[in-house]
Amino acid sequence: MGAETINSGRRPRIGVEHDMTLPPLGRISNAEVIQGEDGEYYLVAYQEFFDSAEELELADGEIVVREYFSTGGTPFAEVQTETSEIIVISIDPQNFENYKDADSFYSELQNESEIEFKKLGLSRKSFISDPEIVFQLAENYIYLFFGYKLAKKILKKTTNKLANKVSDDLAGTYDLIKKGVAKMIKRANPKDRPITYIFEFPAPIQIELIAIDKTPDEIVNSLKTDTLKKLEKKLDELTYKFDTEKIQFELNDQNKWELNYLLTVNGESIGTKKSISKRTVALENTIKKTLERKKKKK
Repeated sequence: MGAETINSGRRPRIGVEHDMTLPPLGRISNAEVIQGEDGEYYLVAYQEFFDSAEELELADGEIVVREYFSTGGTPFAEVQTETSEIIVISIDPQNFENYKDADSFYSELQNESEIEFKKLGLSRKSFISDPEIVFQLAENYIYLFFGYKLAKKILKKTTNKLANKVSDDLAGTYDLIKKGVAKMIKRANPKDRPITYIFEFPAPIQIELIAIDKTPDEIVNSLKTDTLKKLEKKLDELTYKFDTEKIQFELNDQNKWELNYLLTVNGESIGTKKSISKRTVALENTIKKTLERKKKKK
């Protein structure tokens, strides 16, 4: 199954410590299952790093870096165009005292919320991952948060049934998010690390909103429709200029959404210079920690 997924029309990314707030370094491809000398079967694959890059200037003067494969690319597996009918909330149990504490987080949140949601675990293979919670919002929530005009552009279609339903869930959805953020601040480990909040809107053009180490009020206010409508001009430019499948925005120090990076249908990554710099630092830190652990084992 793993080899089939990697060899399909979409490729998994090469990332840094499973940190989805950083642009990818490349793709994983050409997977196969082999039998080792110990008799066990192993999934092996190639890591292909971007071999080409160029700087581009956006309409507002911002410089972004386009990274790509000179031989051509394939879309990334992480892009999600289909969504659940209800909100999906994902957490990593390793960020809690134990599995029971992670389950208590979900049960308390559901008991206090008017909005039904589905729970899903995160699996990140790193030594100690920073706390993270993902809110995957169903298609109708694109109308709820972005407004009807902007939602039509993201979805590339009109659905009156969805457009008419969203107003009923507005207050309850904001309350669910606010309580979820507050509980993460209270319960998540390690206590000295920032918490990342990810809001996914699966669609033909997938939108991701990232907030790091923010208060519940700051996050809820940033998700108000009047605030998100300000992204319309930037979304128009990015979807016109690039064959975009996924766009990620991050909440900055002034609590304004700014472009982080985007992915195209051709497997290209277009990231801001800020996001590329953060990725470089994260990669260097990961290499340093790995070398230190190997040194201690000797």
